[in-house]
This record gives sequence, structure tokens and C-alpha cells, in this order.
Amino acid sequence: MNINYFITIIVLLFLFSCLFNIGSVTGYFVYLGEGKCDCNSCSDCIDALNDPNCNIVYLTNDIIDYSETCINNPENFSNKIFDCRGNLIDGSFALESSGIYLENKTNATIKNCSIKNFYFAGILLNNTNLSNIIFNNISDNGIHIPGRGYSISIFNSSHNIIENNYIYNTTDAGIINTLSSNNNIIANNNISYSGDFGIYI
Repeated sequence: MNINYFITIIVLLFLFSCLFNIGSVTGYFVYLGEGKCDCNSCSDCIDALNDPNCNIVYLTNDIIDYSETCINNPENFSNKIFDCRGNLIDGSFALESSGIYLENKTNATIKNCSIKNFYFAGILLNNTNLSNIIFNNISDNGIHIPGRGYSISIFNSSHNIIENNYIYNTTDAGIINTLSSNNNIIANNNISYSGDFGIYI
């Protein structure tokens, strides 16, 4: 085989990857093809969730000691899946911070996330409907802040599924479902050491 053959193969592989945009970096996240994207930081995950090409966004590593709300209401996080694949989103108890905050969203799925050490909540939904919060491990949020610590908070939201989450060591309530929230399904969650309430409705 000569050098021209290898050059031809390299050029063809490059053109193929450009054509299908597979494994390419778009902004600071990686587009994997077929609507799937990888991200490895809070800002990169927000960018991926906002991108119209990303329907499923995977977190690829732990995020440690983040000083603000990590996933802070991405504008286009409706009809999408955010899958942490068991990775940790760890906060630093920054004032009013939450691990994941969604407002005015529909059909958002948050799954397989380990979330801890945020001031207000691990996951906070406000006016967010038809979403799924499943198979998450949420602990140590709002510790030593009486009345301000929740693992999963649902405000003004309906028809969400909160299921198969492990919730541990929260100041006020493991799950709070209040302020005009209705028709939510809360099932098969394991809640322990969660302040005054396991589930507050």
C-alpha cells in the first residue's frame, strides 16, 4: 500500500465525520450523533441542553464544589433527557443555590444523578409539567439551614413523576409538593433523615 491510499482513507474519514457531525465538539460539549451529546461541566451541560441537536445529554464526570446553581433553567430544556449516568453534581452551599432548577418547562427528564450540598434544593421544579425525576440519589442539601432545605421541590407544577429516587439527610423535607401543584405521582422513593417531613404536600 502506498501513501496515497492512506491519505485517501484519512480524507474520507474526515469527510464522513463532517457529514454526520459524529464525535464533534459543538461549543464545549460533544455531539455524538442521533441526538445524543456529552458534557462535563455545568455550563457545558446547559449549552448542550439548549442545543436543538441534543435530545439526550449525558454528564460524563463528577462536578465538585460548584458555587452556584449548576443546571440553571436551560431555555430549551423541554422534551429532553438529562442523564448523569451516576455522576455527582456537588455544590458548596452557595446562597440560594440548587443542583438543578427548572422553570416553565415541559416533559423534561432528570435521571441517574447524584446531587448533594446545595443550599436550597437538589432538584427544584417551578411551573414545570409532565416531567420525570427518576433514579436519582439526592442527599445533604440545605443542611443546617432550617426551613430551607429540600431534596426535591415541586412548586406550581403538575403531572410530573417523582419515582425511584434515594433521598437522604435533608434539613426540612425530602420531597415538597406545594403551591398549586397537583396530579403529580410520587412513588417508590427511599427517604430517610429528612428533617421534619419525608414528603410534605
